[in-house]
Amino acid sequence: MDTDKIKELARIYDTMEKQYKKFSQLFTDVPVEKNELCEIPAEVARVVKGVLGVQAEDWVRREIPALDFQCVSDLVKTEDGLKAVKLILLRMP
Repeated sequence: MDTDKIKELARIYDTMEKQYKKFSQLFTDVPVEKNELCEIPAEVARVVKGVLGVQAEDWVRREIPALDFQCVSDLVKTEDGLKAVKLILLRMP
């Protein structure tokens, strides 16, 4: 499932992991219900909800061009996919 693009995004994330961790701390108070957002890890679900608000549920199920037209809900099942998702979240305006 992880394409070359996803692997490249994961490699970039590795260089920015500290920035993501700092960024994700902004969303520690965002409530996430169990199994919310397609069983995405809670820490990532908080960031998705914090960044996208009511659009979060749609976003995790949609094929995202920046993620090689794959769904977030599928990508988070692999280490590289999870890293790619985190990188995209960090880069969102």
